[in-house]
Order: sequence, then C-alpha cells, then structure tokens
Amino acid sequence: MKLIPRAPLLWMTAILVGLCLSPAARAGTPPDQQFAEAKDAFEKGDFRKALSLGETIIQNENVVSPTLFQFLGNTRYRQGDLGRATLWYRRAALFPPPAPETRQNLAHVHDRTGNLAFPSNTFSDQIGAYLTRSQWLAIAVFCGWSFVFLLLVAFLMLRAGELRVFFVTVATLALVCGVVSATCWFNRPSYEKIRDLAVVTSPQASAYTAASITSGSVSSLPPGSEVRRLNDRGAWSYVEIPSSNGTPLRGWVQNEMLSPFWPFKPEYLE
Repeated sequence: MKLIPRAPLLWMTAILVGLCLSPAARAGTPPDQQFAEAKDAFEKGDFRKALSLGETIIQNENVVSPTLFQFLGNTRYRQGDLGRATLWYRRAALFPPPAPETRQNLAHVHDRTGNLAFPSNTFSDQIGAYLTRSQWLAIAVFCGWSFVFLLLVAFLMLRAGELRVFFVTVATLALVCGVVSATCWFNRPSYEKIRDLAVVTSPQASAYTAASITSGSVSSLPPGSEVRRLNDRGAWSYVEIPSSNGTPLRGWVQNEMLSPFWPFKPEYLE
C-alpha cells in the first residue's frame, strides 16, 4: 500500500475544511438553522462570524426580513460600525408593524453621532407604517367600492328615510376610510421613492463643493446620514443632503463612503 506524504495530506484536509465552510457549501443549510447559528455566535461574542452568517443568508437565500436586518444592525453596532448599524436599522424600519426596538436603536445611534435624515415623521407616515403598501391599497379599493355601492343603495330606497340616512352615513365613513388608506399608501416608502437614497457608512465623510477633496467643504456627514444621489461622476456622487433648517444642501461625496439604501428587489417593499 502506498502512503500519502503527510504535508500533502494536511493541505488536502485544509482544502476540504475550507470548502465545507464556504458560502457555497452552506447554501444548502436551511436559513432558520443558519440564523440560529448566527445568534449563537453573537451571544458568544463572535460578531465577525455572526455577521458572516447573517449576510450569507441574504446573499444565498434571498431572504429579506426585518428580524434579520435588526440582527445585522445589532452586530454592526457591537463592532463599533455605527454607519452600517444605522443602515440595517433603517432597512428594518421599512417593514410593518414598526418595531419599538428598531426606533429606539435609531434614536440611540442618532444621539451618539448626530447623523442626518430626511424628514419623515408626519402623522400620516406614522399611521402608514403599520401596514404594507399592498394592504393599504386593498383597503382603499374596498372602501371606494363600498362607498359607491352604499350610496347607490341609499338613493334607490325612496321610502326608507331612516335607513337611507344610515346607508349615507356608512358610505361617508367608507369614503373617509378610503381617503386615509390612499394617503397612507401614497406615503409608504416605495422603491421609486428610495432607490436613489444612500447612507453614509464611513466614520469620516464630508461633502465638497466639487469632486475633489481639495475643494471647499459643504458639510460633514456623520456615519448613518442619509443622502439622495442626483448624479454620478466616476468615483464621486453629487448628492442632496438634509439639513437642520429644512433646506437641503448639495455637494460631492466619494462613492466609497456610501452604501445604497435598498439594494434588494423592489417588490419586497410592496
């Protein structure tokens, strides 16, 4: 029998172990099992492994989940990466119903960094956050047809005075409900509204008056700040920047300082 030399045998073992641990080999593992492993690694303080497992779930399984986003935000926060932590928290906040933990985490990171965000705290935005766009649209359509049907029935009932008043009242309520639902549907973040948004993930980012770091500074951009891309020029993006006085600023930011707000499929927001 011919013996295999020890050195090549060690190399073969290392290669097999690497293949078993690679993302391609882990693609067959159920996402819930991978997530359980990621949470276990997080609890043990192995944040690098927890992050790797969580991102593997998204890349290989196309899983988009607010729970997973929240977990990745917590992992990034523990690593001290406040920019990417905010990015994952903001992504998680897009899903209804709004999680108090996500909002608290965003407020906490904002208190630490002073990051900038476009205003979206109107009353209709808060109500709209409780359902998806598809759900609000379904309610609006149902209320609209209910209004037409009830109003038609009320006017056909020529001799039923009190009953006619009842149907007209219910029709009016249906109309109000339909208007509120349509407003919430319109205000819910759609892909078209956020596709140009990016989040500053670098701890030392600034916006400049031109596409050069030697040009004048427009504003510093704390990690986790939102910007809206208006134009691209090579390694730079011309962006709109929210400001405290309500008047947006504009300037040039290096692309390596930014991460797209929503790199996933548009239908996930519906």
